[in-house]
Amino acid sequence: YPVNTSINDDLIQGTPRLAYFNNRLYLFWFERAEGNGPNESDTITAYSSQCDFSRNWSSPYTMMSIDSDTANHHGDQTYCDKLFTSGYLCTACGYNETDNYLVVSLYDGTDVKAYTDNGYNDFTITIDYWFNTEKKEAKVSTGMTNILSKFLYNYIESQTITNNQSKIQSCFLVDKFYVADVKCDSTKFYDGLHSYITLPALDTSNFSVNTADDGSITLEGSIIT
Repeated sequence: YPVNTSINDDLIQGTPRLAYFNNRLYLFWFERAEGNGPNESDTITAYSSQCDFSRNWSSPYTMMSIDSDTANHHGDQTYCDKLFTSGYLCTACGYNETDNYLVVSLYDGTDVKAYTDNGYNDFTITIDYWFNTEKKEAKVSTGMTNILSKFLYNYIESQTITNNQSKIQSCFLVDKFYVADVKCDSTKFYDGLHSYITLPALDTSNFSVNTADDGSITLEGSIIT
């Protein structure tokens, strides 16, 4: 569909992203404006637009903003500061099938050479089924599995990593393991008491793989004879 919503090409940060979410087609993008934040600081704002069934796009909807008033930023407020000086701004948008939300992110690829759990100085927003938005940091505590950082790294560009921003994006299940196949060496099993019994036919529905918050994995099986 022709994208006939209002986008200021001169202010665009990174690459706009299309996403099909909750049976609707959305466009997400980031714009930087000069001097309209606290103490005349710059702002970066995340916008969305929705295509209706008549193939018309809605007016830009402001989701969230950050500012470059770095002198007054403390603690977690400094997490996004490098986005205002980055030479390699990246964007990503995908559906987290594990937690059932859409994620939209603007993040810094400068000097990144390998994956890190510390995040990438990102401005990331999660969107749930009712379009409630929440700011989320890609970094996590030491020892935790970082699904979001791993997803963003797949699309990062820097001085040494190229062509990732042109990849097509979709839902993601990073480090989400599942049983792909079940093979039985024998249909007979000796129970040690009643001699041999015949096992029922087993398939992937009899087993599940569960991943804990600390990244540990357990395999569970259920067999009814």
